[in-house]
Amino acid sequence: MIEFKSLLSSLFEKSYSSDEYLLDLAMKDVGVFLDKKKGVLKYGFLLANLSQKEGFEQFIPYDAEPDSIFATKRKDIERVLVQCPFSKINENGFQEIESEFHIISRRQISWMLQFDPELILSATQNTFKSLKITNNIRRVDKNDENIISFDPISKELLVYPGALYAHLSRSLVFSRINPSDSLLIVCAHEVGHIKDVNLNKNAQEYINKIESINERKYRMKNEDLTLKELKQLRADVLMIIAENQMYESTAWCIGKELIPESLFSVYDWWSQVVQSSKEIQPLDIDFYIETKKYKKTRLVPK
Repeated sequence: MIEFKSLLSSLFEKSYSSDEYLLDLAMKDVGVFLDKKKGVLKYGFLLANLSQKEGFEQFIPYDAEPDSIFATKRKDIERVLVQCPFSKINENGFQEIESEFHIISRRQISWMLQFDPELILSATQNTFKSLKITNNIRRVDKNDENIISFDPISKELLVYPGALYAHLSRSLVFSRINPSDSLLIVCAHEVGHIKDVNLNKNAQEYINKIESINERKYRMKNEDLTLKELKQLRADVLMIIAENQMYESTAWCIGKELIPESLFSVYDWWSQVVQSSKEIQPLDIDFYIETKKYKKTRLVPK
């Protein structure tokens, strides 16, 4: 049997940050199975197949193509390696991710969640239809922090299948939230934006403000703004953050009216997670302001 250490080093040859690692892991298929020893359901990402050939056991990447050199004889594959991650608070009070690994028979997997862009798009369309939304829905095949987003100018809904699947799989594995419930929560929130009268009325002005800020940030990085202009940019950024938080809060409130009461606690928990992640962080503008002040004082003759 190949040792786990050598197995994991061969599977994870890339160098990841923790966020990149979790995102990559979340793009893998999810399997749900019964841990017979503990009598509980386990949720994990399927990493590799275990093949026995000529008395030697080898691990084959779970997503290997059937015609690849590693997977020419799929009929001898009966077991699969599953990584079951879980959150844990360490001795310093910080949350970290740990994992336990299981080698199980394929027959033990009770059901699976698999990445299929067309299926995800279809499920999203059906969910919006159930919420009586008829806006055009466009699939966007690129990596983006967005899951689903509403464009208040074109009135389109943009769906990012990769990011959406990653969200659904992580919610299932870490929080045991059913994928259809997770999808309904995400869609209900976007409907909140669609129904937000203020967002739609001020959309063009809001976009113009963001474009102006981005243009000035570009100039800032080229040290092309005066101290006065930097301070005005900082004030404008804080205002647009506050305006965005208002739109987000409104969307969460409206969206909650569209889901069954049984999902209220999950919906409230998730809205708090999302909104707390968007709290104001130290602004990079402050560094440029302090640098400009320092240079100005250096120029003042003693």
